[in-house]
Amino acid sequence: MPVECPNCGAANPDTALYCRNCGQLMEPPELFEQPDAAPEIEELGVMAGRLPRLIAAIVDRATLVAPLFLLLIFAPIAMLVAYLAAWFLVQATFLTINGQTVGKMIFSIRIVKVGTGRNGGFVPNVLLRLVLNGALGLIPFYSVVDALFIVRSDRRCIHDLIAGTVVVKSQRSG
Repeated sequence: MPVECPNCGAANPDTALYCRNCGQLMEPPELFEQPDAAPEIEELGVMAGRLPRLIAAIVDRATLVAPLFLLLIFAPIAMLVAYLAAWFLVQATFLTINGQTVGKMIFSIRIVKVGTGRNGGFVPNVLLRLVLNGALGLIPFYSVVDALFIVRSDRRCIHDLIAGTVVVKSQRSG
């Protein structure tokens, strides 16, 4: 049974987390109101594909590494530090507000909490997924193992498990 978007009035499937027309967060199904009865994200059929997640991660790394490489060669240390701070603030802001990095925006995917289907905000998306996972990346082979977890049936990597999140389709496109 179609559900009307509270923002634009477009018809959406009753399982949609976000409006297909405008991207507005839909009112969660009543099942989400009862934490013990919350459906699994994969049952809703909105999980992000492995390839879009991979390419979005590559885009995010490229937005960090490519300019960083040039700055290391041609710029003073202060400019390098300023760029790193700006990159982190932009990504942290987007992750906090709508659960998306630049790469995830391009591929219309977003991070949501597993039990609610809603954006987790600063702590899960920035502190756990970006900062803690980045620190864990200093452990040899951690990043490889983390990435290999994507082949699991629930498509959740170690950083998703740590933060209690899953990456889903944004459903902005029809």
